[in-house]
Amino acid sequence: DEIVVTALKREQNDSSVSMPITVATADTLQLRGIDAVADLPRLVPGLTLQESNFASTSFTLRGVGFFNSDLSTPPAVTVYVDEAPLPYPAMTRLAAFDLARVEVLKGPQGTLFGQNATGGAVNYIAAGPSSRLEAGSDISFARFDRLQIGGFVSGPIAQGVTARVAVQGRRGDGWQKSITRPGDRLGRINELQLRATLDWNPDDRFSTRLSLTVTHDGSERPAGQFVAAVPPRPALAVPGLLTFPVIKTPRSADWSVFRADTGERISYASDTTLVHARWRTDYRISDTATLTSLTSYAHLDLAYAQDPNGTPFSLNEVIDDDGRIRSFFQEFRLSGTKGRVNWIAGVNYADDRISDQPRQIFRDVDASHLFEPVDPLAYVDANQLRNRTRVRTYAAFGRLEYAISDRIMVEGALRYNIDRRHFDSCALAVTDHFARFWNLFRGNREPLTRPGDCYVLDPARDLQPVDNVHN
Repeated sequence: DEIVVTALKREQNDSSVSMPITVATADTLQLRGIDAVADLPRLVPGLTLQESNFASTSFTLRGVGFFNSDLSTPPAVTVYVDEAPLPYPAMTRLAAFDLARVEVLKGPQGTLFGQNATGGAVNYIAAGPSSRLEAGSDISFARFDRLQIGGFVSGPIAQGVTARVAVQGRRGDGWQKSITRPGDRLGRINELQLRATLDWNPDDRFSTRLSLTVTHDGSERPAGQFVAAVPPRPALAVPGLLTFPVIKTPRSADWSVFRADTGERISYASDTTLVHARWRTDYRISDTATLTSLTSYAHLDLAYAQDPNGTPFSLNEVIDDDGRIRSFFQEFRLSGTKGRVNWIAGVNYADDRISDQPRQIFRDVDASHLFEPVDPLAYVDANQLRNRTRVRTYAAFGRLEYAISDRIMVEGALRYNIDRRHFDSCALAVTDHFARFWNLFRGNREPLTRPGDCYVLDPARDLQPVDNVHN
């Protein structure tokens, strides 16, 4: 059956979209067990997801993608909810629930969706309010005591006003097993998703929709799986590392229990909350033209811990307590149909502010033992990366389609984009040993990097430390 989609920011049958597109309705998603962004590769050929060590996910579609672990790295495949962007991959983890359909556009979508859609775009269409009272629920239970409960209520609340409220929660026990601590598990799931939508349609010319999505992720991030140890200085390797067993079974791994810098127990449970508000208004100016306003605000607070090395040694634990993204988006567009011509023209503006300061702890790296003070805690190496980024984007775009016949269409599109990106970045020398470690690479030349300094070793200045990088 044909499905009505909005891939080109107007309603049309999926068979008439002039580009490769994969569409799945809510029934199809439920039938195939696809209830998260991470499940999309099972639906979309050519789509892959890659996790980094810093709670960031990179999307690659048809081989086009951009992998980087920074929270502020823009993607090459962007995720949208009701055409409102979630501009950074860390914001997309729990976006897929209570859906009407998902549309995956393959290939460059830059003219309508901007420079961060060179590989494609994923547009989730949330289920909207119904004209009559409806309600439903769904419960599933699976291995590792995974329980998922969801439900919705939808219907009219006043003349011309309808609403929908949906909620979903999921929890589950750990599935990764420690090879050195029998009974210790990692990978627990704790998720909560809520969406409320309000529609007002006073007549057939005007409609407006206000939607609010709140998600919370308290799940544990799994540990890496140890393959081999290749220390540059084997004589300084921590005892037990060179003989640590290679992980050969899928569920086995290992991880550090305590923080090497503070001695506190590490909690690998995430504490990440996303608030995403969207407001869309459509006004039909005439029988052939419609004016659309789309406003979106998204706020992400991120905290997590991860052990990517898969051993009980402190080789590279990553702990981030203060990641934050604030994103505002506004678009105005005019679209219509006249005879054989479909057209759209619009402008938009985006303002993103990102800050992050993940800490890396690597006490047991062999290079950490170049200095051996009496107090073993004194040579704990901890590196804290501080980054602040602001991105402002201005764009104007247009698209024209002309149907030569029922089977042949000629189309053209144009976009003008201004992207202003400012960032500050430096690395904090948390401990004295870490400061001396970096000074070793500089031959202990003055001025030395000292504990508490936020520094960058500048290759353009013969590795002299500078306070900050601003660009």
